[in-house]
Amino acid sequence: MEHPQGDLAPRDIVARAVHAAIAAGRGALLDAREAIGADFPEHFPAVFAAAMAAGIDPRVQPMPVAPAAHYHMGGIAADTDGRTSLPGLFAVGECAATGVHGANRLASNSLLEAAAFGWRSGLAARDEPEAPPPPAARRRARGPAPRRLAATARGHEPARRRRPRCGRPRHTD
Repeated sequence: MEHPQGDLAPRDIVARAVHAAIAAGRGALLDAREAIGADFPEHFPAVFAAAMAAGIDPRVQPMPVAPAAHYHMGGIAADTDGRTSLPGLFAVGECAATGVHGANRLASNSLLEAAAFGWRSGLAARDEPEAPPPPAARRRARGPAPRRLAATARGHEPARRRRPRCGRPRHTD
C-alpha cells in the first residue's frame, strides 16, 4: 500500500487498498504472529475459533482479510434531515450517505448521527405529508404474488455467489 502511514493509514484508505489487492488477485493478509502470537486465543477468542475452524492458525500464519461494511459509512443518499429520494423513507446513521463524515467512518460517527440527525429526521418525518404505501403493502392488499414473480424478486443466484459483487468502495467525497 502506497501511503506514508502504511498499514496504519485511515480505515477508508486501508479498506480500498485491501479491495484493490483482492480484485487484482493478490489477496490481503493480516499477520498477527509478532504482535500477538501465542496470546491470540486469549485476546481474540472468537476470531481465533473462527480462524481455526477455517484451518488457519493465526499464531503461526497470516490470515486472509477483506474489507467489511464496518469500514464504509453510507450508501443511501440522504439530506441532513435524513430525507431520501423515496417519499416517506428517511435514512440516518451508518446506512445514510449525508456527506457529513466523508468516506472514513469513525467509531463515534454513528453516535453523532443517532443524536443529531435522528432528532432532525424525526422532526422532518413528523412534518412530511403522508406517503403512499410501499409497493409490498399494495401487493399484499391485492393478494399474494404469483410464485414466478416471487422467485424473480428473491433472485435465482445464491447469496454466496452474489456477495463478492455486492460491496463497492466509497470515494473520499
